[in-house]
Amino acid sequence: MNETPPAVEPKKNARKILFFLAKTAIAAGLIYWLIRQNRLDFSQLERLEFDAPTLSLLMAAALSVFVSVFVVAWRLKILLEYQGIRITFGRSTALTFVGAFFGTVLPGLVGGDVIKAMYICTDAPGRRPEAVAAVMVDRLIGLYALLLLGTLALGAGLVTGELAVETPILAAAPVAVGLGTACMLLLAWPRLRHSRPVQWLFSLAPRKGQNLMKALTRFVKSPRMMAQVVGLSLANHILIIMSFVTTAWALGDRLPVLAHFILNPLAMAMNAIALTPGGIGLAEGAFSILFEAAGSSNGAMIGLLGRLIAYAVFTLGGVAALLVTKSGRKAE
Repeated sequence: MNETPPAVEPKKNARKILFFLAKTAIAAGLIYWLIRQNRLDFSQLERLEFDAPTLSLLMAAALSVFVSVFVVAWRLKILLEYQGIRITFGRSTALTFVGAFFGTVLPGLVGGDVIKAMYICTDAPGRRPEAVAAVMVDRLIGLYALLLLGTLALGAGLVTGELAVETPILAAAPVAVGLGTACMLLLAWPRLRHSRPVQWLFSLAPRKGQNLMKALTRFVKSPRMMAQVVGLSLANHILIIMSFVTTAWALGDRLPVLAHFILNPLAMAMNAIALTPGGIGLAEGAFSILFEAAGSSNGAMIGLLGRLIAYAVFTLGGVAALLVTKSGRKAE
């Protein structure tokens, strides 16, 4: 007698569609604002000289993104195996490409994570909690390492005196990294984690946040494994930022490489904010504002062109991975 009323599911779907439309409208508004403010100038693409040097730079950007997928696949493999889910590197790579592809064609990056978790659950029946936990922590560690890279670059800029930009926004990365590190240390210390004040704080978090903390708690018990996945995440983000660097060079922008490593992580982190699908408009706006503070007016276009290059790689790789996955299942 506890059947779900038939109207509940349609209402839920309608709500999702409305949220998606609202997010799309915000993204469109942000892009329109960037264009109206001359922050996003599409004439830059028309001025691109598609000669050998320019094409080489764009190909280098695509190659950096392509290689980064294999690094992320390795990270996912380690996280899954820590949970007792055995998976080949080839399978992990295919799932990473598929997740990136659906993160490109579906609204927001979360869609790609959901699809990835579904495939893993198919490979490991009865291990859904472990699979979902690995995918959740995979995303979280990636964001943490992104801001850690920005913090390290900021420190290098301060030490060497080559800090090309001064803005209070730069403090966001080290503050976030400090809070994230404190949180992981807290979760790794059982006695403190189970204390009443900490349990009370956790109870205030939304259910998804509590689930994420529970998932992360399983992984922080192994400092060696965490060091591995953070190291791989740093390597991944170095490759992605270098793709933006070569994209900037193709557009004729000569912002110092160190400035990219300081600024890009903050702009890229906007992709994790669910205000627009995949952070579209937010990231480009952040690129524009941050690069402007460093004396470059090309930030929005660098961010947009870098995104399009990544999307092209994810689409081609994702379609290929889907075809391989389907043919493999038919062979079985």
